[in-house]
Amino acid sequence: YYQAHDWLQDLEQVQKCYTESGKSRAPLILHGIEDQIIPISCGQDLANGWNVPLVAVPEASHMIFLEQPVVVARHVLDYMSVSQ
Repeated sequence: YYQAHDWLQDLEQVQKCYTESGKSRAPLILHGIEDQIIPISCGQDLANGWNVPLVAVPEASHMIFLEQPVVVARHVLDYMSVSQ
């Protein structure tokens, strides 16, 4: 499903979510470098299509939140502090 889904079609919905607060902000895309379920090339394609950076999380596969919680938390906190 994930590889067959055209995530670029979701761009309008994603942009709406990120602009509802009245503050426009780009989505944060985190992707495990070693992800074998959704290859990082798919994450990069999504980031390129949305014109946002991709945060490639080292030593992480599909479960980046469990495998690299400190790295993920740091990126999320940085994102939230910049986006507020």
